[in-house]
Amino acid sequence: MIPGLNHNIRYREKVFHVQTEDSGLSRCQLTTHIFYEGSVIAHERTPYAPGILELGDDVERANSVRKQMQEQHRRLLKSLVSGERD
Repeated sequence: MIPGLNHNIRYREKVFHVQTEDSGLSRCQLTTHIFYEGSVIAHERTPYAPGILELGDDVERANSVRKQMQEQHRRLLKSLVSGERD
């Protein structure tokens, strides 16, 4: 399991918390939540990208999962500040 990503972001005078976490090899999915005042207002769950589990090297697999986590986290941050989630 890879350590999660967390950011607080101000948008339209409100502070949102965006959190992305890895469920580990038992579930093979990444989950990103957008919180406002402690409530989840949006989320996205994505399975690991095809081929990640076939990577034989643990470091290479972890790097691939980390990259996918960062992309998903960044995508939801951008969707928030672009107004897609208003």
